[in-house]
Amino acid sequence: AVSSLLTKYRIDPCTVGRVDLSTSTFAKTRLLCSISSYINTDVDFVESTNATTAILNAIHWIESSNWDGKYAIVCAAETTSSSGAVALLIGPDAPLILESIRGSFLAGNSASELTNYLETLNKSFAAYKINIGKAVDVNGSPTDEPAAKSVKLSDFDYFIFNSPQVEVAQKAYYHLAYQDYMSHPSAPAYPQVRPSMEEASPEESNKISVTAVKPTLFDFSISQYAQSVAPSQLLSTHLGEAYAGSLYGGLASLLTNVPPYKLFDKRISLFEHNSGFASSIFFAIRVRGDTSRIQMKLDLKRRLSEIGLVIPK
Repeated sequence: AVSSLLTKYRIDPCTVGRVDLSTSTFAKTRLLCSISSYINTDVDFVESTNATTAILNAIHWIESSNWDGKYAIVCAAETTSSSGAVALLIGPDAPLILESIRGSFLAGNSASELTNYLETLNKSFAAYKINIGKAVDVNGSPTDEPAAKSVKLSDFDYFIFNSPQVEVAQKAYYHLAYQDYMSHPSAPAYPQVRPSMEEASPEESNKISVTAVKPTLFDFSISQYAQSVAPSQLLSTHLGEAYAGSLYGGLASLLTNVPPYKLFDKRISLFEHNSGFASSIFFAIRVRGDTSRIQMKLDLKRRLSEIGLVIPK
């Protein structure tokens, strides 16, 4: 992945000053040796718990007094249960801008994988809204509505979830739509949903359950899912779980499926679910430049079409 990134974008390895490696595998030494064969060895090699943490660390390095003017590369790879790997170039004047506000939640406490996923999504998104409110308290708000409550799904144009299966991402979006309706029942996005939801009790809004979604809202969510989430599912649909790199495989899928002129100035929400001692994170990216070069260099659809089926022996 790192070699491909350097070659396709004609990046001189000497202009790279930091490499962050995110992997859950035990083969870290082998991965580092592979990366070091393409990169000048006079760089900072750092290991991170997950890909988003690695990206945040790289950005903090660039914003610090320690920055030497060089690029950072983040490599998220898994070599044990998957063969997925993603490499990202981090630097100034990028077409994709990571917004500074995010929400984190340390861990869920449910034995159910889906319930744990939805719980951490709930808590991370709630923390995101609170942090938006804090930022508004400092900088002011253009409306009189409380800032945390005013955050709606319609504030985002696309959604990317890292998940072990596509079905989990679907359920996560349906769950967010339900929570969003219960917080903003009079929002313009929900006129056809409102009548069938009037009997919903306030207690239902706190349920960590996909079954709480009413049929009309479910139908509405399906159409919105097709527009806002499905474009990020190209790689996961074809290749399955990529573990460490799955969230940014979703970003690559979105950049492939959506024409650059439609992406400009759009906001993309991302949710990275982690269990154990790594925080789950909800954050957003704003598209501020032309993504056509990224789309062309990725060339995902052609590459996927050329994949051959290999029967294990």
